[in-house]
Amino acid sequence: FYLVLGSVVMPMAHSTLTGDLNTPVQSSQNEILGTSRKNDARAGFFRRMEDDFSGINEQERSEMYGSVQAFDWLRRLGMVPFDKLLLKYSDFDNVKTCPLNIASDILASAANVLCSPAVISLKLLEAVFLFNNRQRIENGVCETDKEMEVFLTKARDLLGSLQLILSEISFLDLCRFAKEDLCFFPQRPEGVENWFVLYKNGWKKRFENAWNQWAKKQRYLEIQKHIYEFLKTESLPEIAYRPWLEINSSLFFRKEMSFSFLKGFFQNVFPIKVFKPLRSILSEGEFIKRENQQEYTDSYNTLIHMKDTISEFEHRLSVEGDIGISFIQVKKEKLVSISGKSKTESLMMTIDSEGSMIVTKCCQAFRSIMGICTAITERSRTGEYQGLANYGLIEGVGNEGFQKKLAEALNTISEALDIVKDLESMELDL
Repeated sequence: FYLVLGSVVMPMAHSTLTGDLNTPVQSSQNEILGTSRKNDARAGFFRRMEDDFSGINEQERSEMYGSVQAFDWLRRLGMVPFDKLLLKYSDFDNVKTCPLNIASDILASAANVLCSPAVISLKLLEAVFLFNNRQRIENGVCETDKEMEVFLTKARDLLGSLQLILSEISFLDLCRFAKEDLCFFPQRPEGVENWFVLYKNGWKKRFENAWNQWAKKQRYLEIQKHIYEFLKTESLPEIAYRPWLEINSSLFFRKEMSFSFLKGFFQNVFPIKVFKPLRSILSEGEFIKRENQQEYTDSYNTLIHMKDTISEFEHRLSVEGDIGISFIQVKKEKLVSISGKSKTESLMMTIDSEGSMIVTKCCQAFRSIMGICTAITERSRTGEYQGLANYGLIEGVGNEGFQKKLAEALNTISEALDIVKDLESMELDL
């Protein structure tokens, strides 16, 4: 609330802080910073925030302090149990009465607030309205000017009525009479001197969130650059069909980045750098452990058919596929009701689930191939994975060329796994 209040009471300070918040780093949009520059940028970002706090003048602080005090008074007034006081009234000869002695504690809590009334400014009331309606304002469903005027008019009327009551009734005398204690005096409220600490902490949280968002974007740019270099391309291959965008542009496939990367990998990298040495092991290798041969064959087949698996999934998203047809049906029937929303969500869950299964199955095959081939290159004869009886004869005697190609293939698979892992960590934040 203090941040909203500050935007009304201290608009210049709020504008300065917001401006710095929206520019965490003074650099070009897609520039990738090194670790040292990134650390310097973070330090500079939060230094600007502290400078902004120092730039708030005494007049603004004083007005803000008065508004915080007034808001605290409203908060304490709202905590007085007037509803319980009304319940203590009873009808006597068609007149509602309440013995003062049974209402003395409630009257005392009211006196603690009403005997030291605060000046409620127009700016404070505006801040209360903006805070209570912030979600509606963000969603664009609040007629702010019109509704605020209604709110302010009602608030002024209520505060005017309260002021009239206080001018007619001495709550201090009433409480002393009810408590039969002429020495009764209202309790002094706790101060609100910590308002600036709370105000700064609220902004610090915003700045931290802004930095984290910028850092995520930086991480994505780093991964993106790595992918482009790895795939030797200037863009990540797109999924052929995105039927969900025809329904709602805010919908998205959670595994799209991982899926698109694997699509590019099996189009551009796998046939050139990985396929041949893996095929040679399958066709010529004499596995010491039969279970390894079966696992290798299964994983190899998974990778060999992965390009087709990806294409089949994309076809299901097309206008001829079952998922694509379902989206067309939703759009045709204009199912904007709860039923339509539920059906769309169900379709997106299907896409996310099946896309995730493809990525997971591929990564499992990668890891299986890595484990078996590592045992082969290390000529292992013990453990879960064991080598080949004829490793030195694959593709002929003196097969240094094959061994080099296999090592390169394993490095390529390992790098692909690292990229998918990085992409999946980013997809978790979506």
